[in-house]
Amino acid sequence: MLGHWMLRGYGQWALQLKDDGHFVGRAGLWQPEGWSGLEVGWALTRRFWGQGLATEAGRATLDFAWNQLGADNVISIIHPDNIASQRVAERLGLQLQHNTTLGDQQVLILGRTRPAT
Repeated sequence: MLGHWMLRGYGQWALQLKDDGHFVGRAGLWQPEGWSGLEVGWALTRRFWGQGLATEAGRATLDFAWNQLGADNVISIIHPDNIASQRVAERLGLQLQHNTTLGDQQVLILGRTRPAT
């Protein structure tokens, strides 16, 4: 992930609680060479699931994608069994585009375009 920052100038951020700095997980953008598109993603420590933190981080990531990078589209690649992440993506306005295989895993590709201003 450090190399992604060096090559692209953006990537995943470490998430921590404001009050005590406790590590929560990571979120941000990901687009290695050959990837399906600019991906907004998140991964939180199980202890912090269900608290709205992934949605909050996802919204901040989308704001960065739209306003700092000038991105027109984003995607999220989510395993079909990961219902919680699918719900986060839906709250962020991403919609199912198609199913595909990535490596040997079935995945869902959800996406959205930049909102009209």
